[in-house]
Amino acid sequence: MSRRDAVLLALLVGVGALLRAPLLHEGLWRDEASTYYDAVTPTLRAALALIARTDLTPPAYFLVERAWAHVAGTGEIALKLPSFAYGLALIVTTYALGRAAATSSVGLVAATFACVSQPAIALSAQARAYAFAGLLAALMLAAYARAVREPRAARSLAWFGAFAVLLVYAHYMGCVLVALLAIATPPLLWRRGEARRLPAFALAFALVAVAYAPWIPTMLAHAHNGAPWAPSASFLDRFGNDFGNLLPFASRHGQILIAFAAAALTWVVVALVRRGRRAAGTPGPMLVLVARSRTSVRVVAGLVAAGLLALFVPSERAARAGALPSLSGIRVLAPGAAALARRGRTLFVLVPDYLGPTFGYYVSVPAGAVPHGFARWSDPQIFSPLGYREIWSDPGALDRATKRIAALMATQDDRLCLIRDTIIIDRGEMPYTRSDALIGWIRRRYALVSSVRAEGTEENVAMDVFSSTPARRR
Repeated sequence: MSRRDAVLLALLVGVGALLRAPLLHEGLWRDEASTYYDAVTPTLRAALALIARTDLTPPAYFLVERAWAHVAGTGEIALKLPSFAYGLALIVTTYALGRAAATSSVGLVAATFACVSQPAIALSAQARAYAFAGLLAALMLAAYARAVREPRAARSLAWFGAFAVLLVYAHYMGCVLVALLAIATPPLLWRRGEARRLPAFALAFALVAVAYAPWIPTMLAHAHNGAPWAPSASFLDRFGNDFGNLLPFASRHGQILIAFAAAALTWVVVALVRRGRRAAGTPGPMLVLVARSRTSVRVVAGLVAAGLLALFVPSERAARAGALPSLSGIRVLAPGAAALARRGRTLFVLVPDYLGPTFGYYVSVPAGAVPHGFARWSDPQIFSPLGYREIWSDPGALDRATKRIAALMATQDDRLCLIRDTIIIDRGEMPYTRSDALIGWIRRRYALVSSVRAEGTEENVAMDVFSSTPARRR
């Protein structure tokens, strides 16, 4: 690595840290709160069993997070710090990948994308497996590129195999990526006139498959269950989202996206014109074409400057000024809910039950509150996607919930604390709007004492407190 590249890479890591650091203070929401429960399991066997039951993801990230939690604790920032580190390491690794696959200039431009990409920034502050899997994918691809380009590549091939095993145990999309590489390797080596090296690569892929074999039954169970709350989307919608996420500073604000796309297209056209016919016939993506020109320093500087200029776009400035301080409103309401828990004789009902992990982290753990959920009544803080659609599709779920609430309010509790999502809509195969019937029943039966709302980036919630006395008839 040249001194110039080292300085620019250090600058990119510094900028990446500044862009990501504020997100560490946004608190947790339900997905990250589920990570907390994976991290506090007493034994490794218990951790593996809980991960298989509660996450549609392989266990590698959660096991690393569990080890980290034993050292750093389970505070909000402590849980997010590993992903923060993975996100910064991804910038450096993306440079290494670009350099291994093409040139150092390609690596610098690719690292700039990793630095300022909105999804990369956001996921670097999520206590979930995404940043970890992204880093492992870049490491694996960099090792693969070196193994392909080097005549004697036993060490690079060994590193490729090691990173591939970690990746497939970190995220299921890693299995897709490894499978695609396995399909592409034979024609790639044949085209390079190095078919004799195919057995070594085949052995590496075979060892990855053998190492992954113990998790295959769990993977098939997860695949069969799926994510029933995931909405369906057309191919064009998915393509548009994926294309937007590839662009630096891509966000929900179309002005920035359009401005950058136009500038990038202009840059490429100018480069093609300057390079003449030879350039016009050169295949390859826009990124490689621009990066291989002798303007990598200006590309990096221009993209970073574009990020600063983006702050002057009205919609972007307004969005940043109005950003919510928390991912979940439960974090804001937690002190009031905790006071009710310490008071005692309070029945906590979460509607829908997917609010359970966040409530568990902010209220159950510090204050000992025991929540119940609709439609999953018991232990909603331990969310599990297995059998989830069947629980919500059960026609008797509402009747059982009302009978349980009525019995508890008649015998042991004089307060009902209803924690509800203020935006309840059906998602995918999940009929979450069945919750409206339960909320209506509670309001008709019990007198409302207080109601407060709190907004979050991911979870907008309300806390309604009812007494055991009958509601007034209107």
